[in-house]
Amino acid sequence: MSFHCCVKLGLNLDFSVDNCLLTMYVKCGAIEFGTDLFDEMPQKGLITWNAMISGYSQNGLAANVLELYKKIEAAGGLSGCGYICAHLGAISVGLGREVERRIESSGLSLNPFLNNALINMYARCGNLVKTRAVFDGMPVKSAVSWTAIIGGFGVHGYGETAVELFDEMIKT
Repeated sequence: MSFHCCVKLGLNLDFSVDNCLLTMYVKCGAIEFGTDLFDEMPQKGLITWNAMISGYSQNGLAANVLELYKKIEAAGGLSGCGYICAHLGAISVGLGREVERRIESSGLSLNPFLNNALINMYARCGNLVKTRAVFDGMPVKSAVSWTAIIGGFGVHGYGETAVELFDEMIKT
């Protein structure tokens, strides 16, 4: 695969150039080029994973998001799941529940970053009961946790609940 003039100039050896190219490909809908570049990248960071997840989700490729999840798992863990969860809200509740089950079975259900991502995912899906359950199950809540749940309730027309949550946040 050709990465335009960057290969000729040797710029494809730069991690940030690879990420910029990847982001450009997926935003332009050139998913095949983006996937090829992603697969060939020797180093993948948070921006890399997020670009692919966004690209797949924006192009209606929900099954590919789950495949990325499996790649993250194979690469050494669930640290990238937060990005997947955040994007799954717009893709599929079923895939999101699968990610949640895997988080729980891996013993990472108390991980605040993953819980924040789950709150965000369920809020995007409009499942405010599950949003609240994940939030209430967190032993420590950060500003991110509070923002996600307040925003979730607010965006779905539960302004009064959002204000109550805000007041609770202020008190804590």
